[in-house]
Amino acid sequence: MTEENVGKLLKRLLAEKGLSQRKLAKLSGVDRGYINSLIKGRAGSITIRILRQLAEALMVEPEIFLQSVSAIPEETPLELMHRALVTFPDTIPIFTEER
Repeated sequence: MTEENVGKLLKRLLAEKGLSQRKLAKLSGVDRGYINSLIKGRAGSITIRILRQLAEALMVEPEIFLQSVSAIPEETPLELMHRALVTFPDTIPIFTEER
């Protein structure tokens, strides 16, 4: 996977997990500036150790970074909401549209 693809995947995973770059840096022990460089495709090479740290913090398998970004299924908004409700059932407010 190229650095650009790692960056796109990281950006998507951050959005899906509701994490900021700062929070990911804190959880993974990877410098926030380096995470930002990865996301922007400017970091150059990345080590397996860093990929493992990021994967652990994001609660994904490290192998996800070795796949093509297009091969990783994207969650629909409904799937994201379902996962959030299952994970945090008492913290997600549900709004219904009045008719």
